[in-house]
Amino acid sequence: MLRWQRLLGAWALPAGLREAAPEDPYRLPAGLLAEQPRSVGDPTGRPVEAHLPDGGTLLDVGCGPGARAALHAPRARVIGVEPRAELAAAARQAGLEVIEEPWPDAGARAPVADVVLCTHVLYDVADLVPFVAALTTHAREAVVVELGAVHPWARLAPLFARFHDLALPEGPTSDDAVEAIVDGLGVAVAQERWQHPGNRYPDLATLVAHRRRQLCLPASRDDEVAEALEGSYEVAADGTVTLEPREVVTLRWPGAA
Repeated sequence: MLRWQRLLGAWALPAGLREAAPEDPYRLPAGLLAEQPRSVGDPTGRPVEAHLPDGGTLLDVGCGPGARAALHAPRARVIGVEPRAELAAAARQAGLEVIEEPWPDAGARAPVADVVLCTHVLYDVADLVPFVAALTTHAREAVVVELGAVHPWARLAPLFARFHDLALPEGPTSDDAVEAIVDGLGVAVAQERWQHPGNRYPDLATLVAHRRRQLCLPASRDDEVAEALEGSYEVAADGTVTLEPREVVTLRWPGAA
């Protein structure tokens, strides 16, 4: 796990850059998160459905606006864990019961579930083993985790080099996460790599604004950011912007509740 912590720690933005940022570079509005593509038939949805009995319980840790977990709500009780107030409110509107507290602290209030789901959270977790151990002890049947094959900001490397002359780290990867989980929990982890559809934005201006925030730049640099993004997306007839697909990995291991 020390390797995971060291590699993840290298992703901290320089203090001066973060302090000078006009907006929070890590903020992503609930509406954008809710619109991203997901399905009960994709490689993350399928194992959830397979291990979730009718009338069972699904616990989604780091549920965001609740769009992923809500796919399973017609046949199960769905509970989300989300510490960010804006996202927790959106998850409640999506029909989830929500525990508004960080994990694993929320484990004291969260019930044991048939399946524990956690998508695109692990790259935010430095102390990985206690986090995934708490997922495991709350799951009767299975833990299902989705994460990018590489860090979610890896595709921003050319932009940080262009605007800040800053080289982003190359690790950690999903393989490093699996190594930490196997070593820390002593469990067998099944993996499935797949191409996740590209993230969607309602229009180009929204994509540019998001990338500009991540780059810690002011709105006056939007035109420069738009120029730097050329060729990295497709625009549909209705103006919707879709990024290129990215490789993600779905992990699955047995619960221990």
